[in-house]
Amino acid sequence: MKTLIVEDDFTSRLLLQEFLTTYGSVHIAVNGKEAVDAVCSALQANKPYDLIQMDIMMPEMDGHEALTQIRQIEAQNHLVDADQVRVIMVTALGDEGNVIFAR
Repeated sequence: MKTLIVEDDFTSRLLLQEFLTTYGSVHIAVNGKEAVDAVCSALQANKPYDLIQMDIMMPEMDGHEALTQIRQIEAQNHLVDADQVRVIMVTALGDEGNVIFAR
């Protein structure tokens, strides 16, 4: 399994990387812009990610915007539901709206 961790907090990245490395290769991005770039590179190399674990609150580009751009890139590459990367969004925010908005 090829995983991308998108997290601006150093400690959270380390913990997630330690856990997810047991399941396959793990790449790191520290904000949404890096995540979008990583997804583009992976698709161009024909080695897409299987899983993205992404924080919602990040500098430069937040998780919502990054996910929107990733889904647009997938659509441009004719990837639909079953072929799209699975994304787990995480947040320290306590409101349901952020979780429901993340698709």
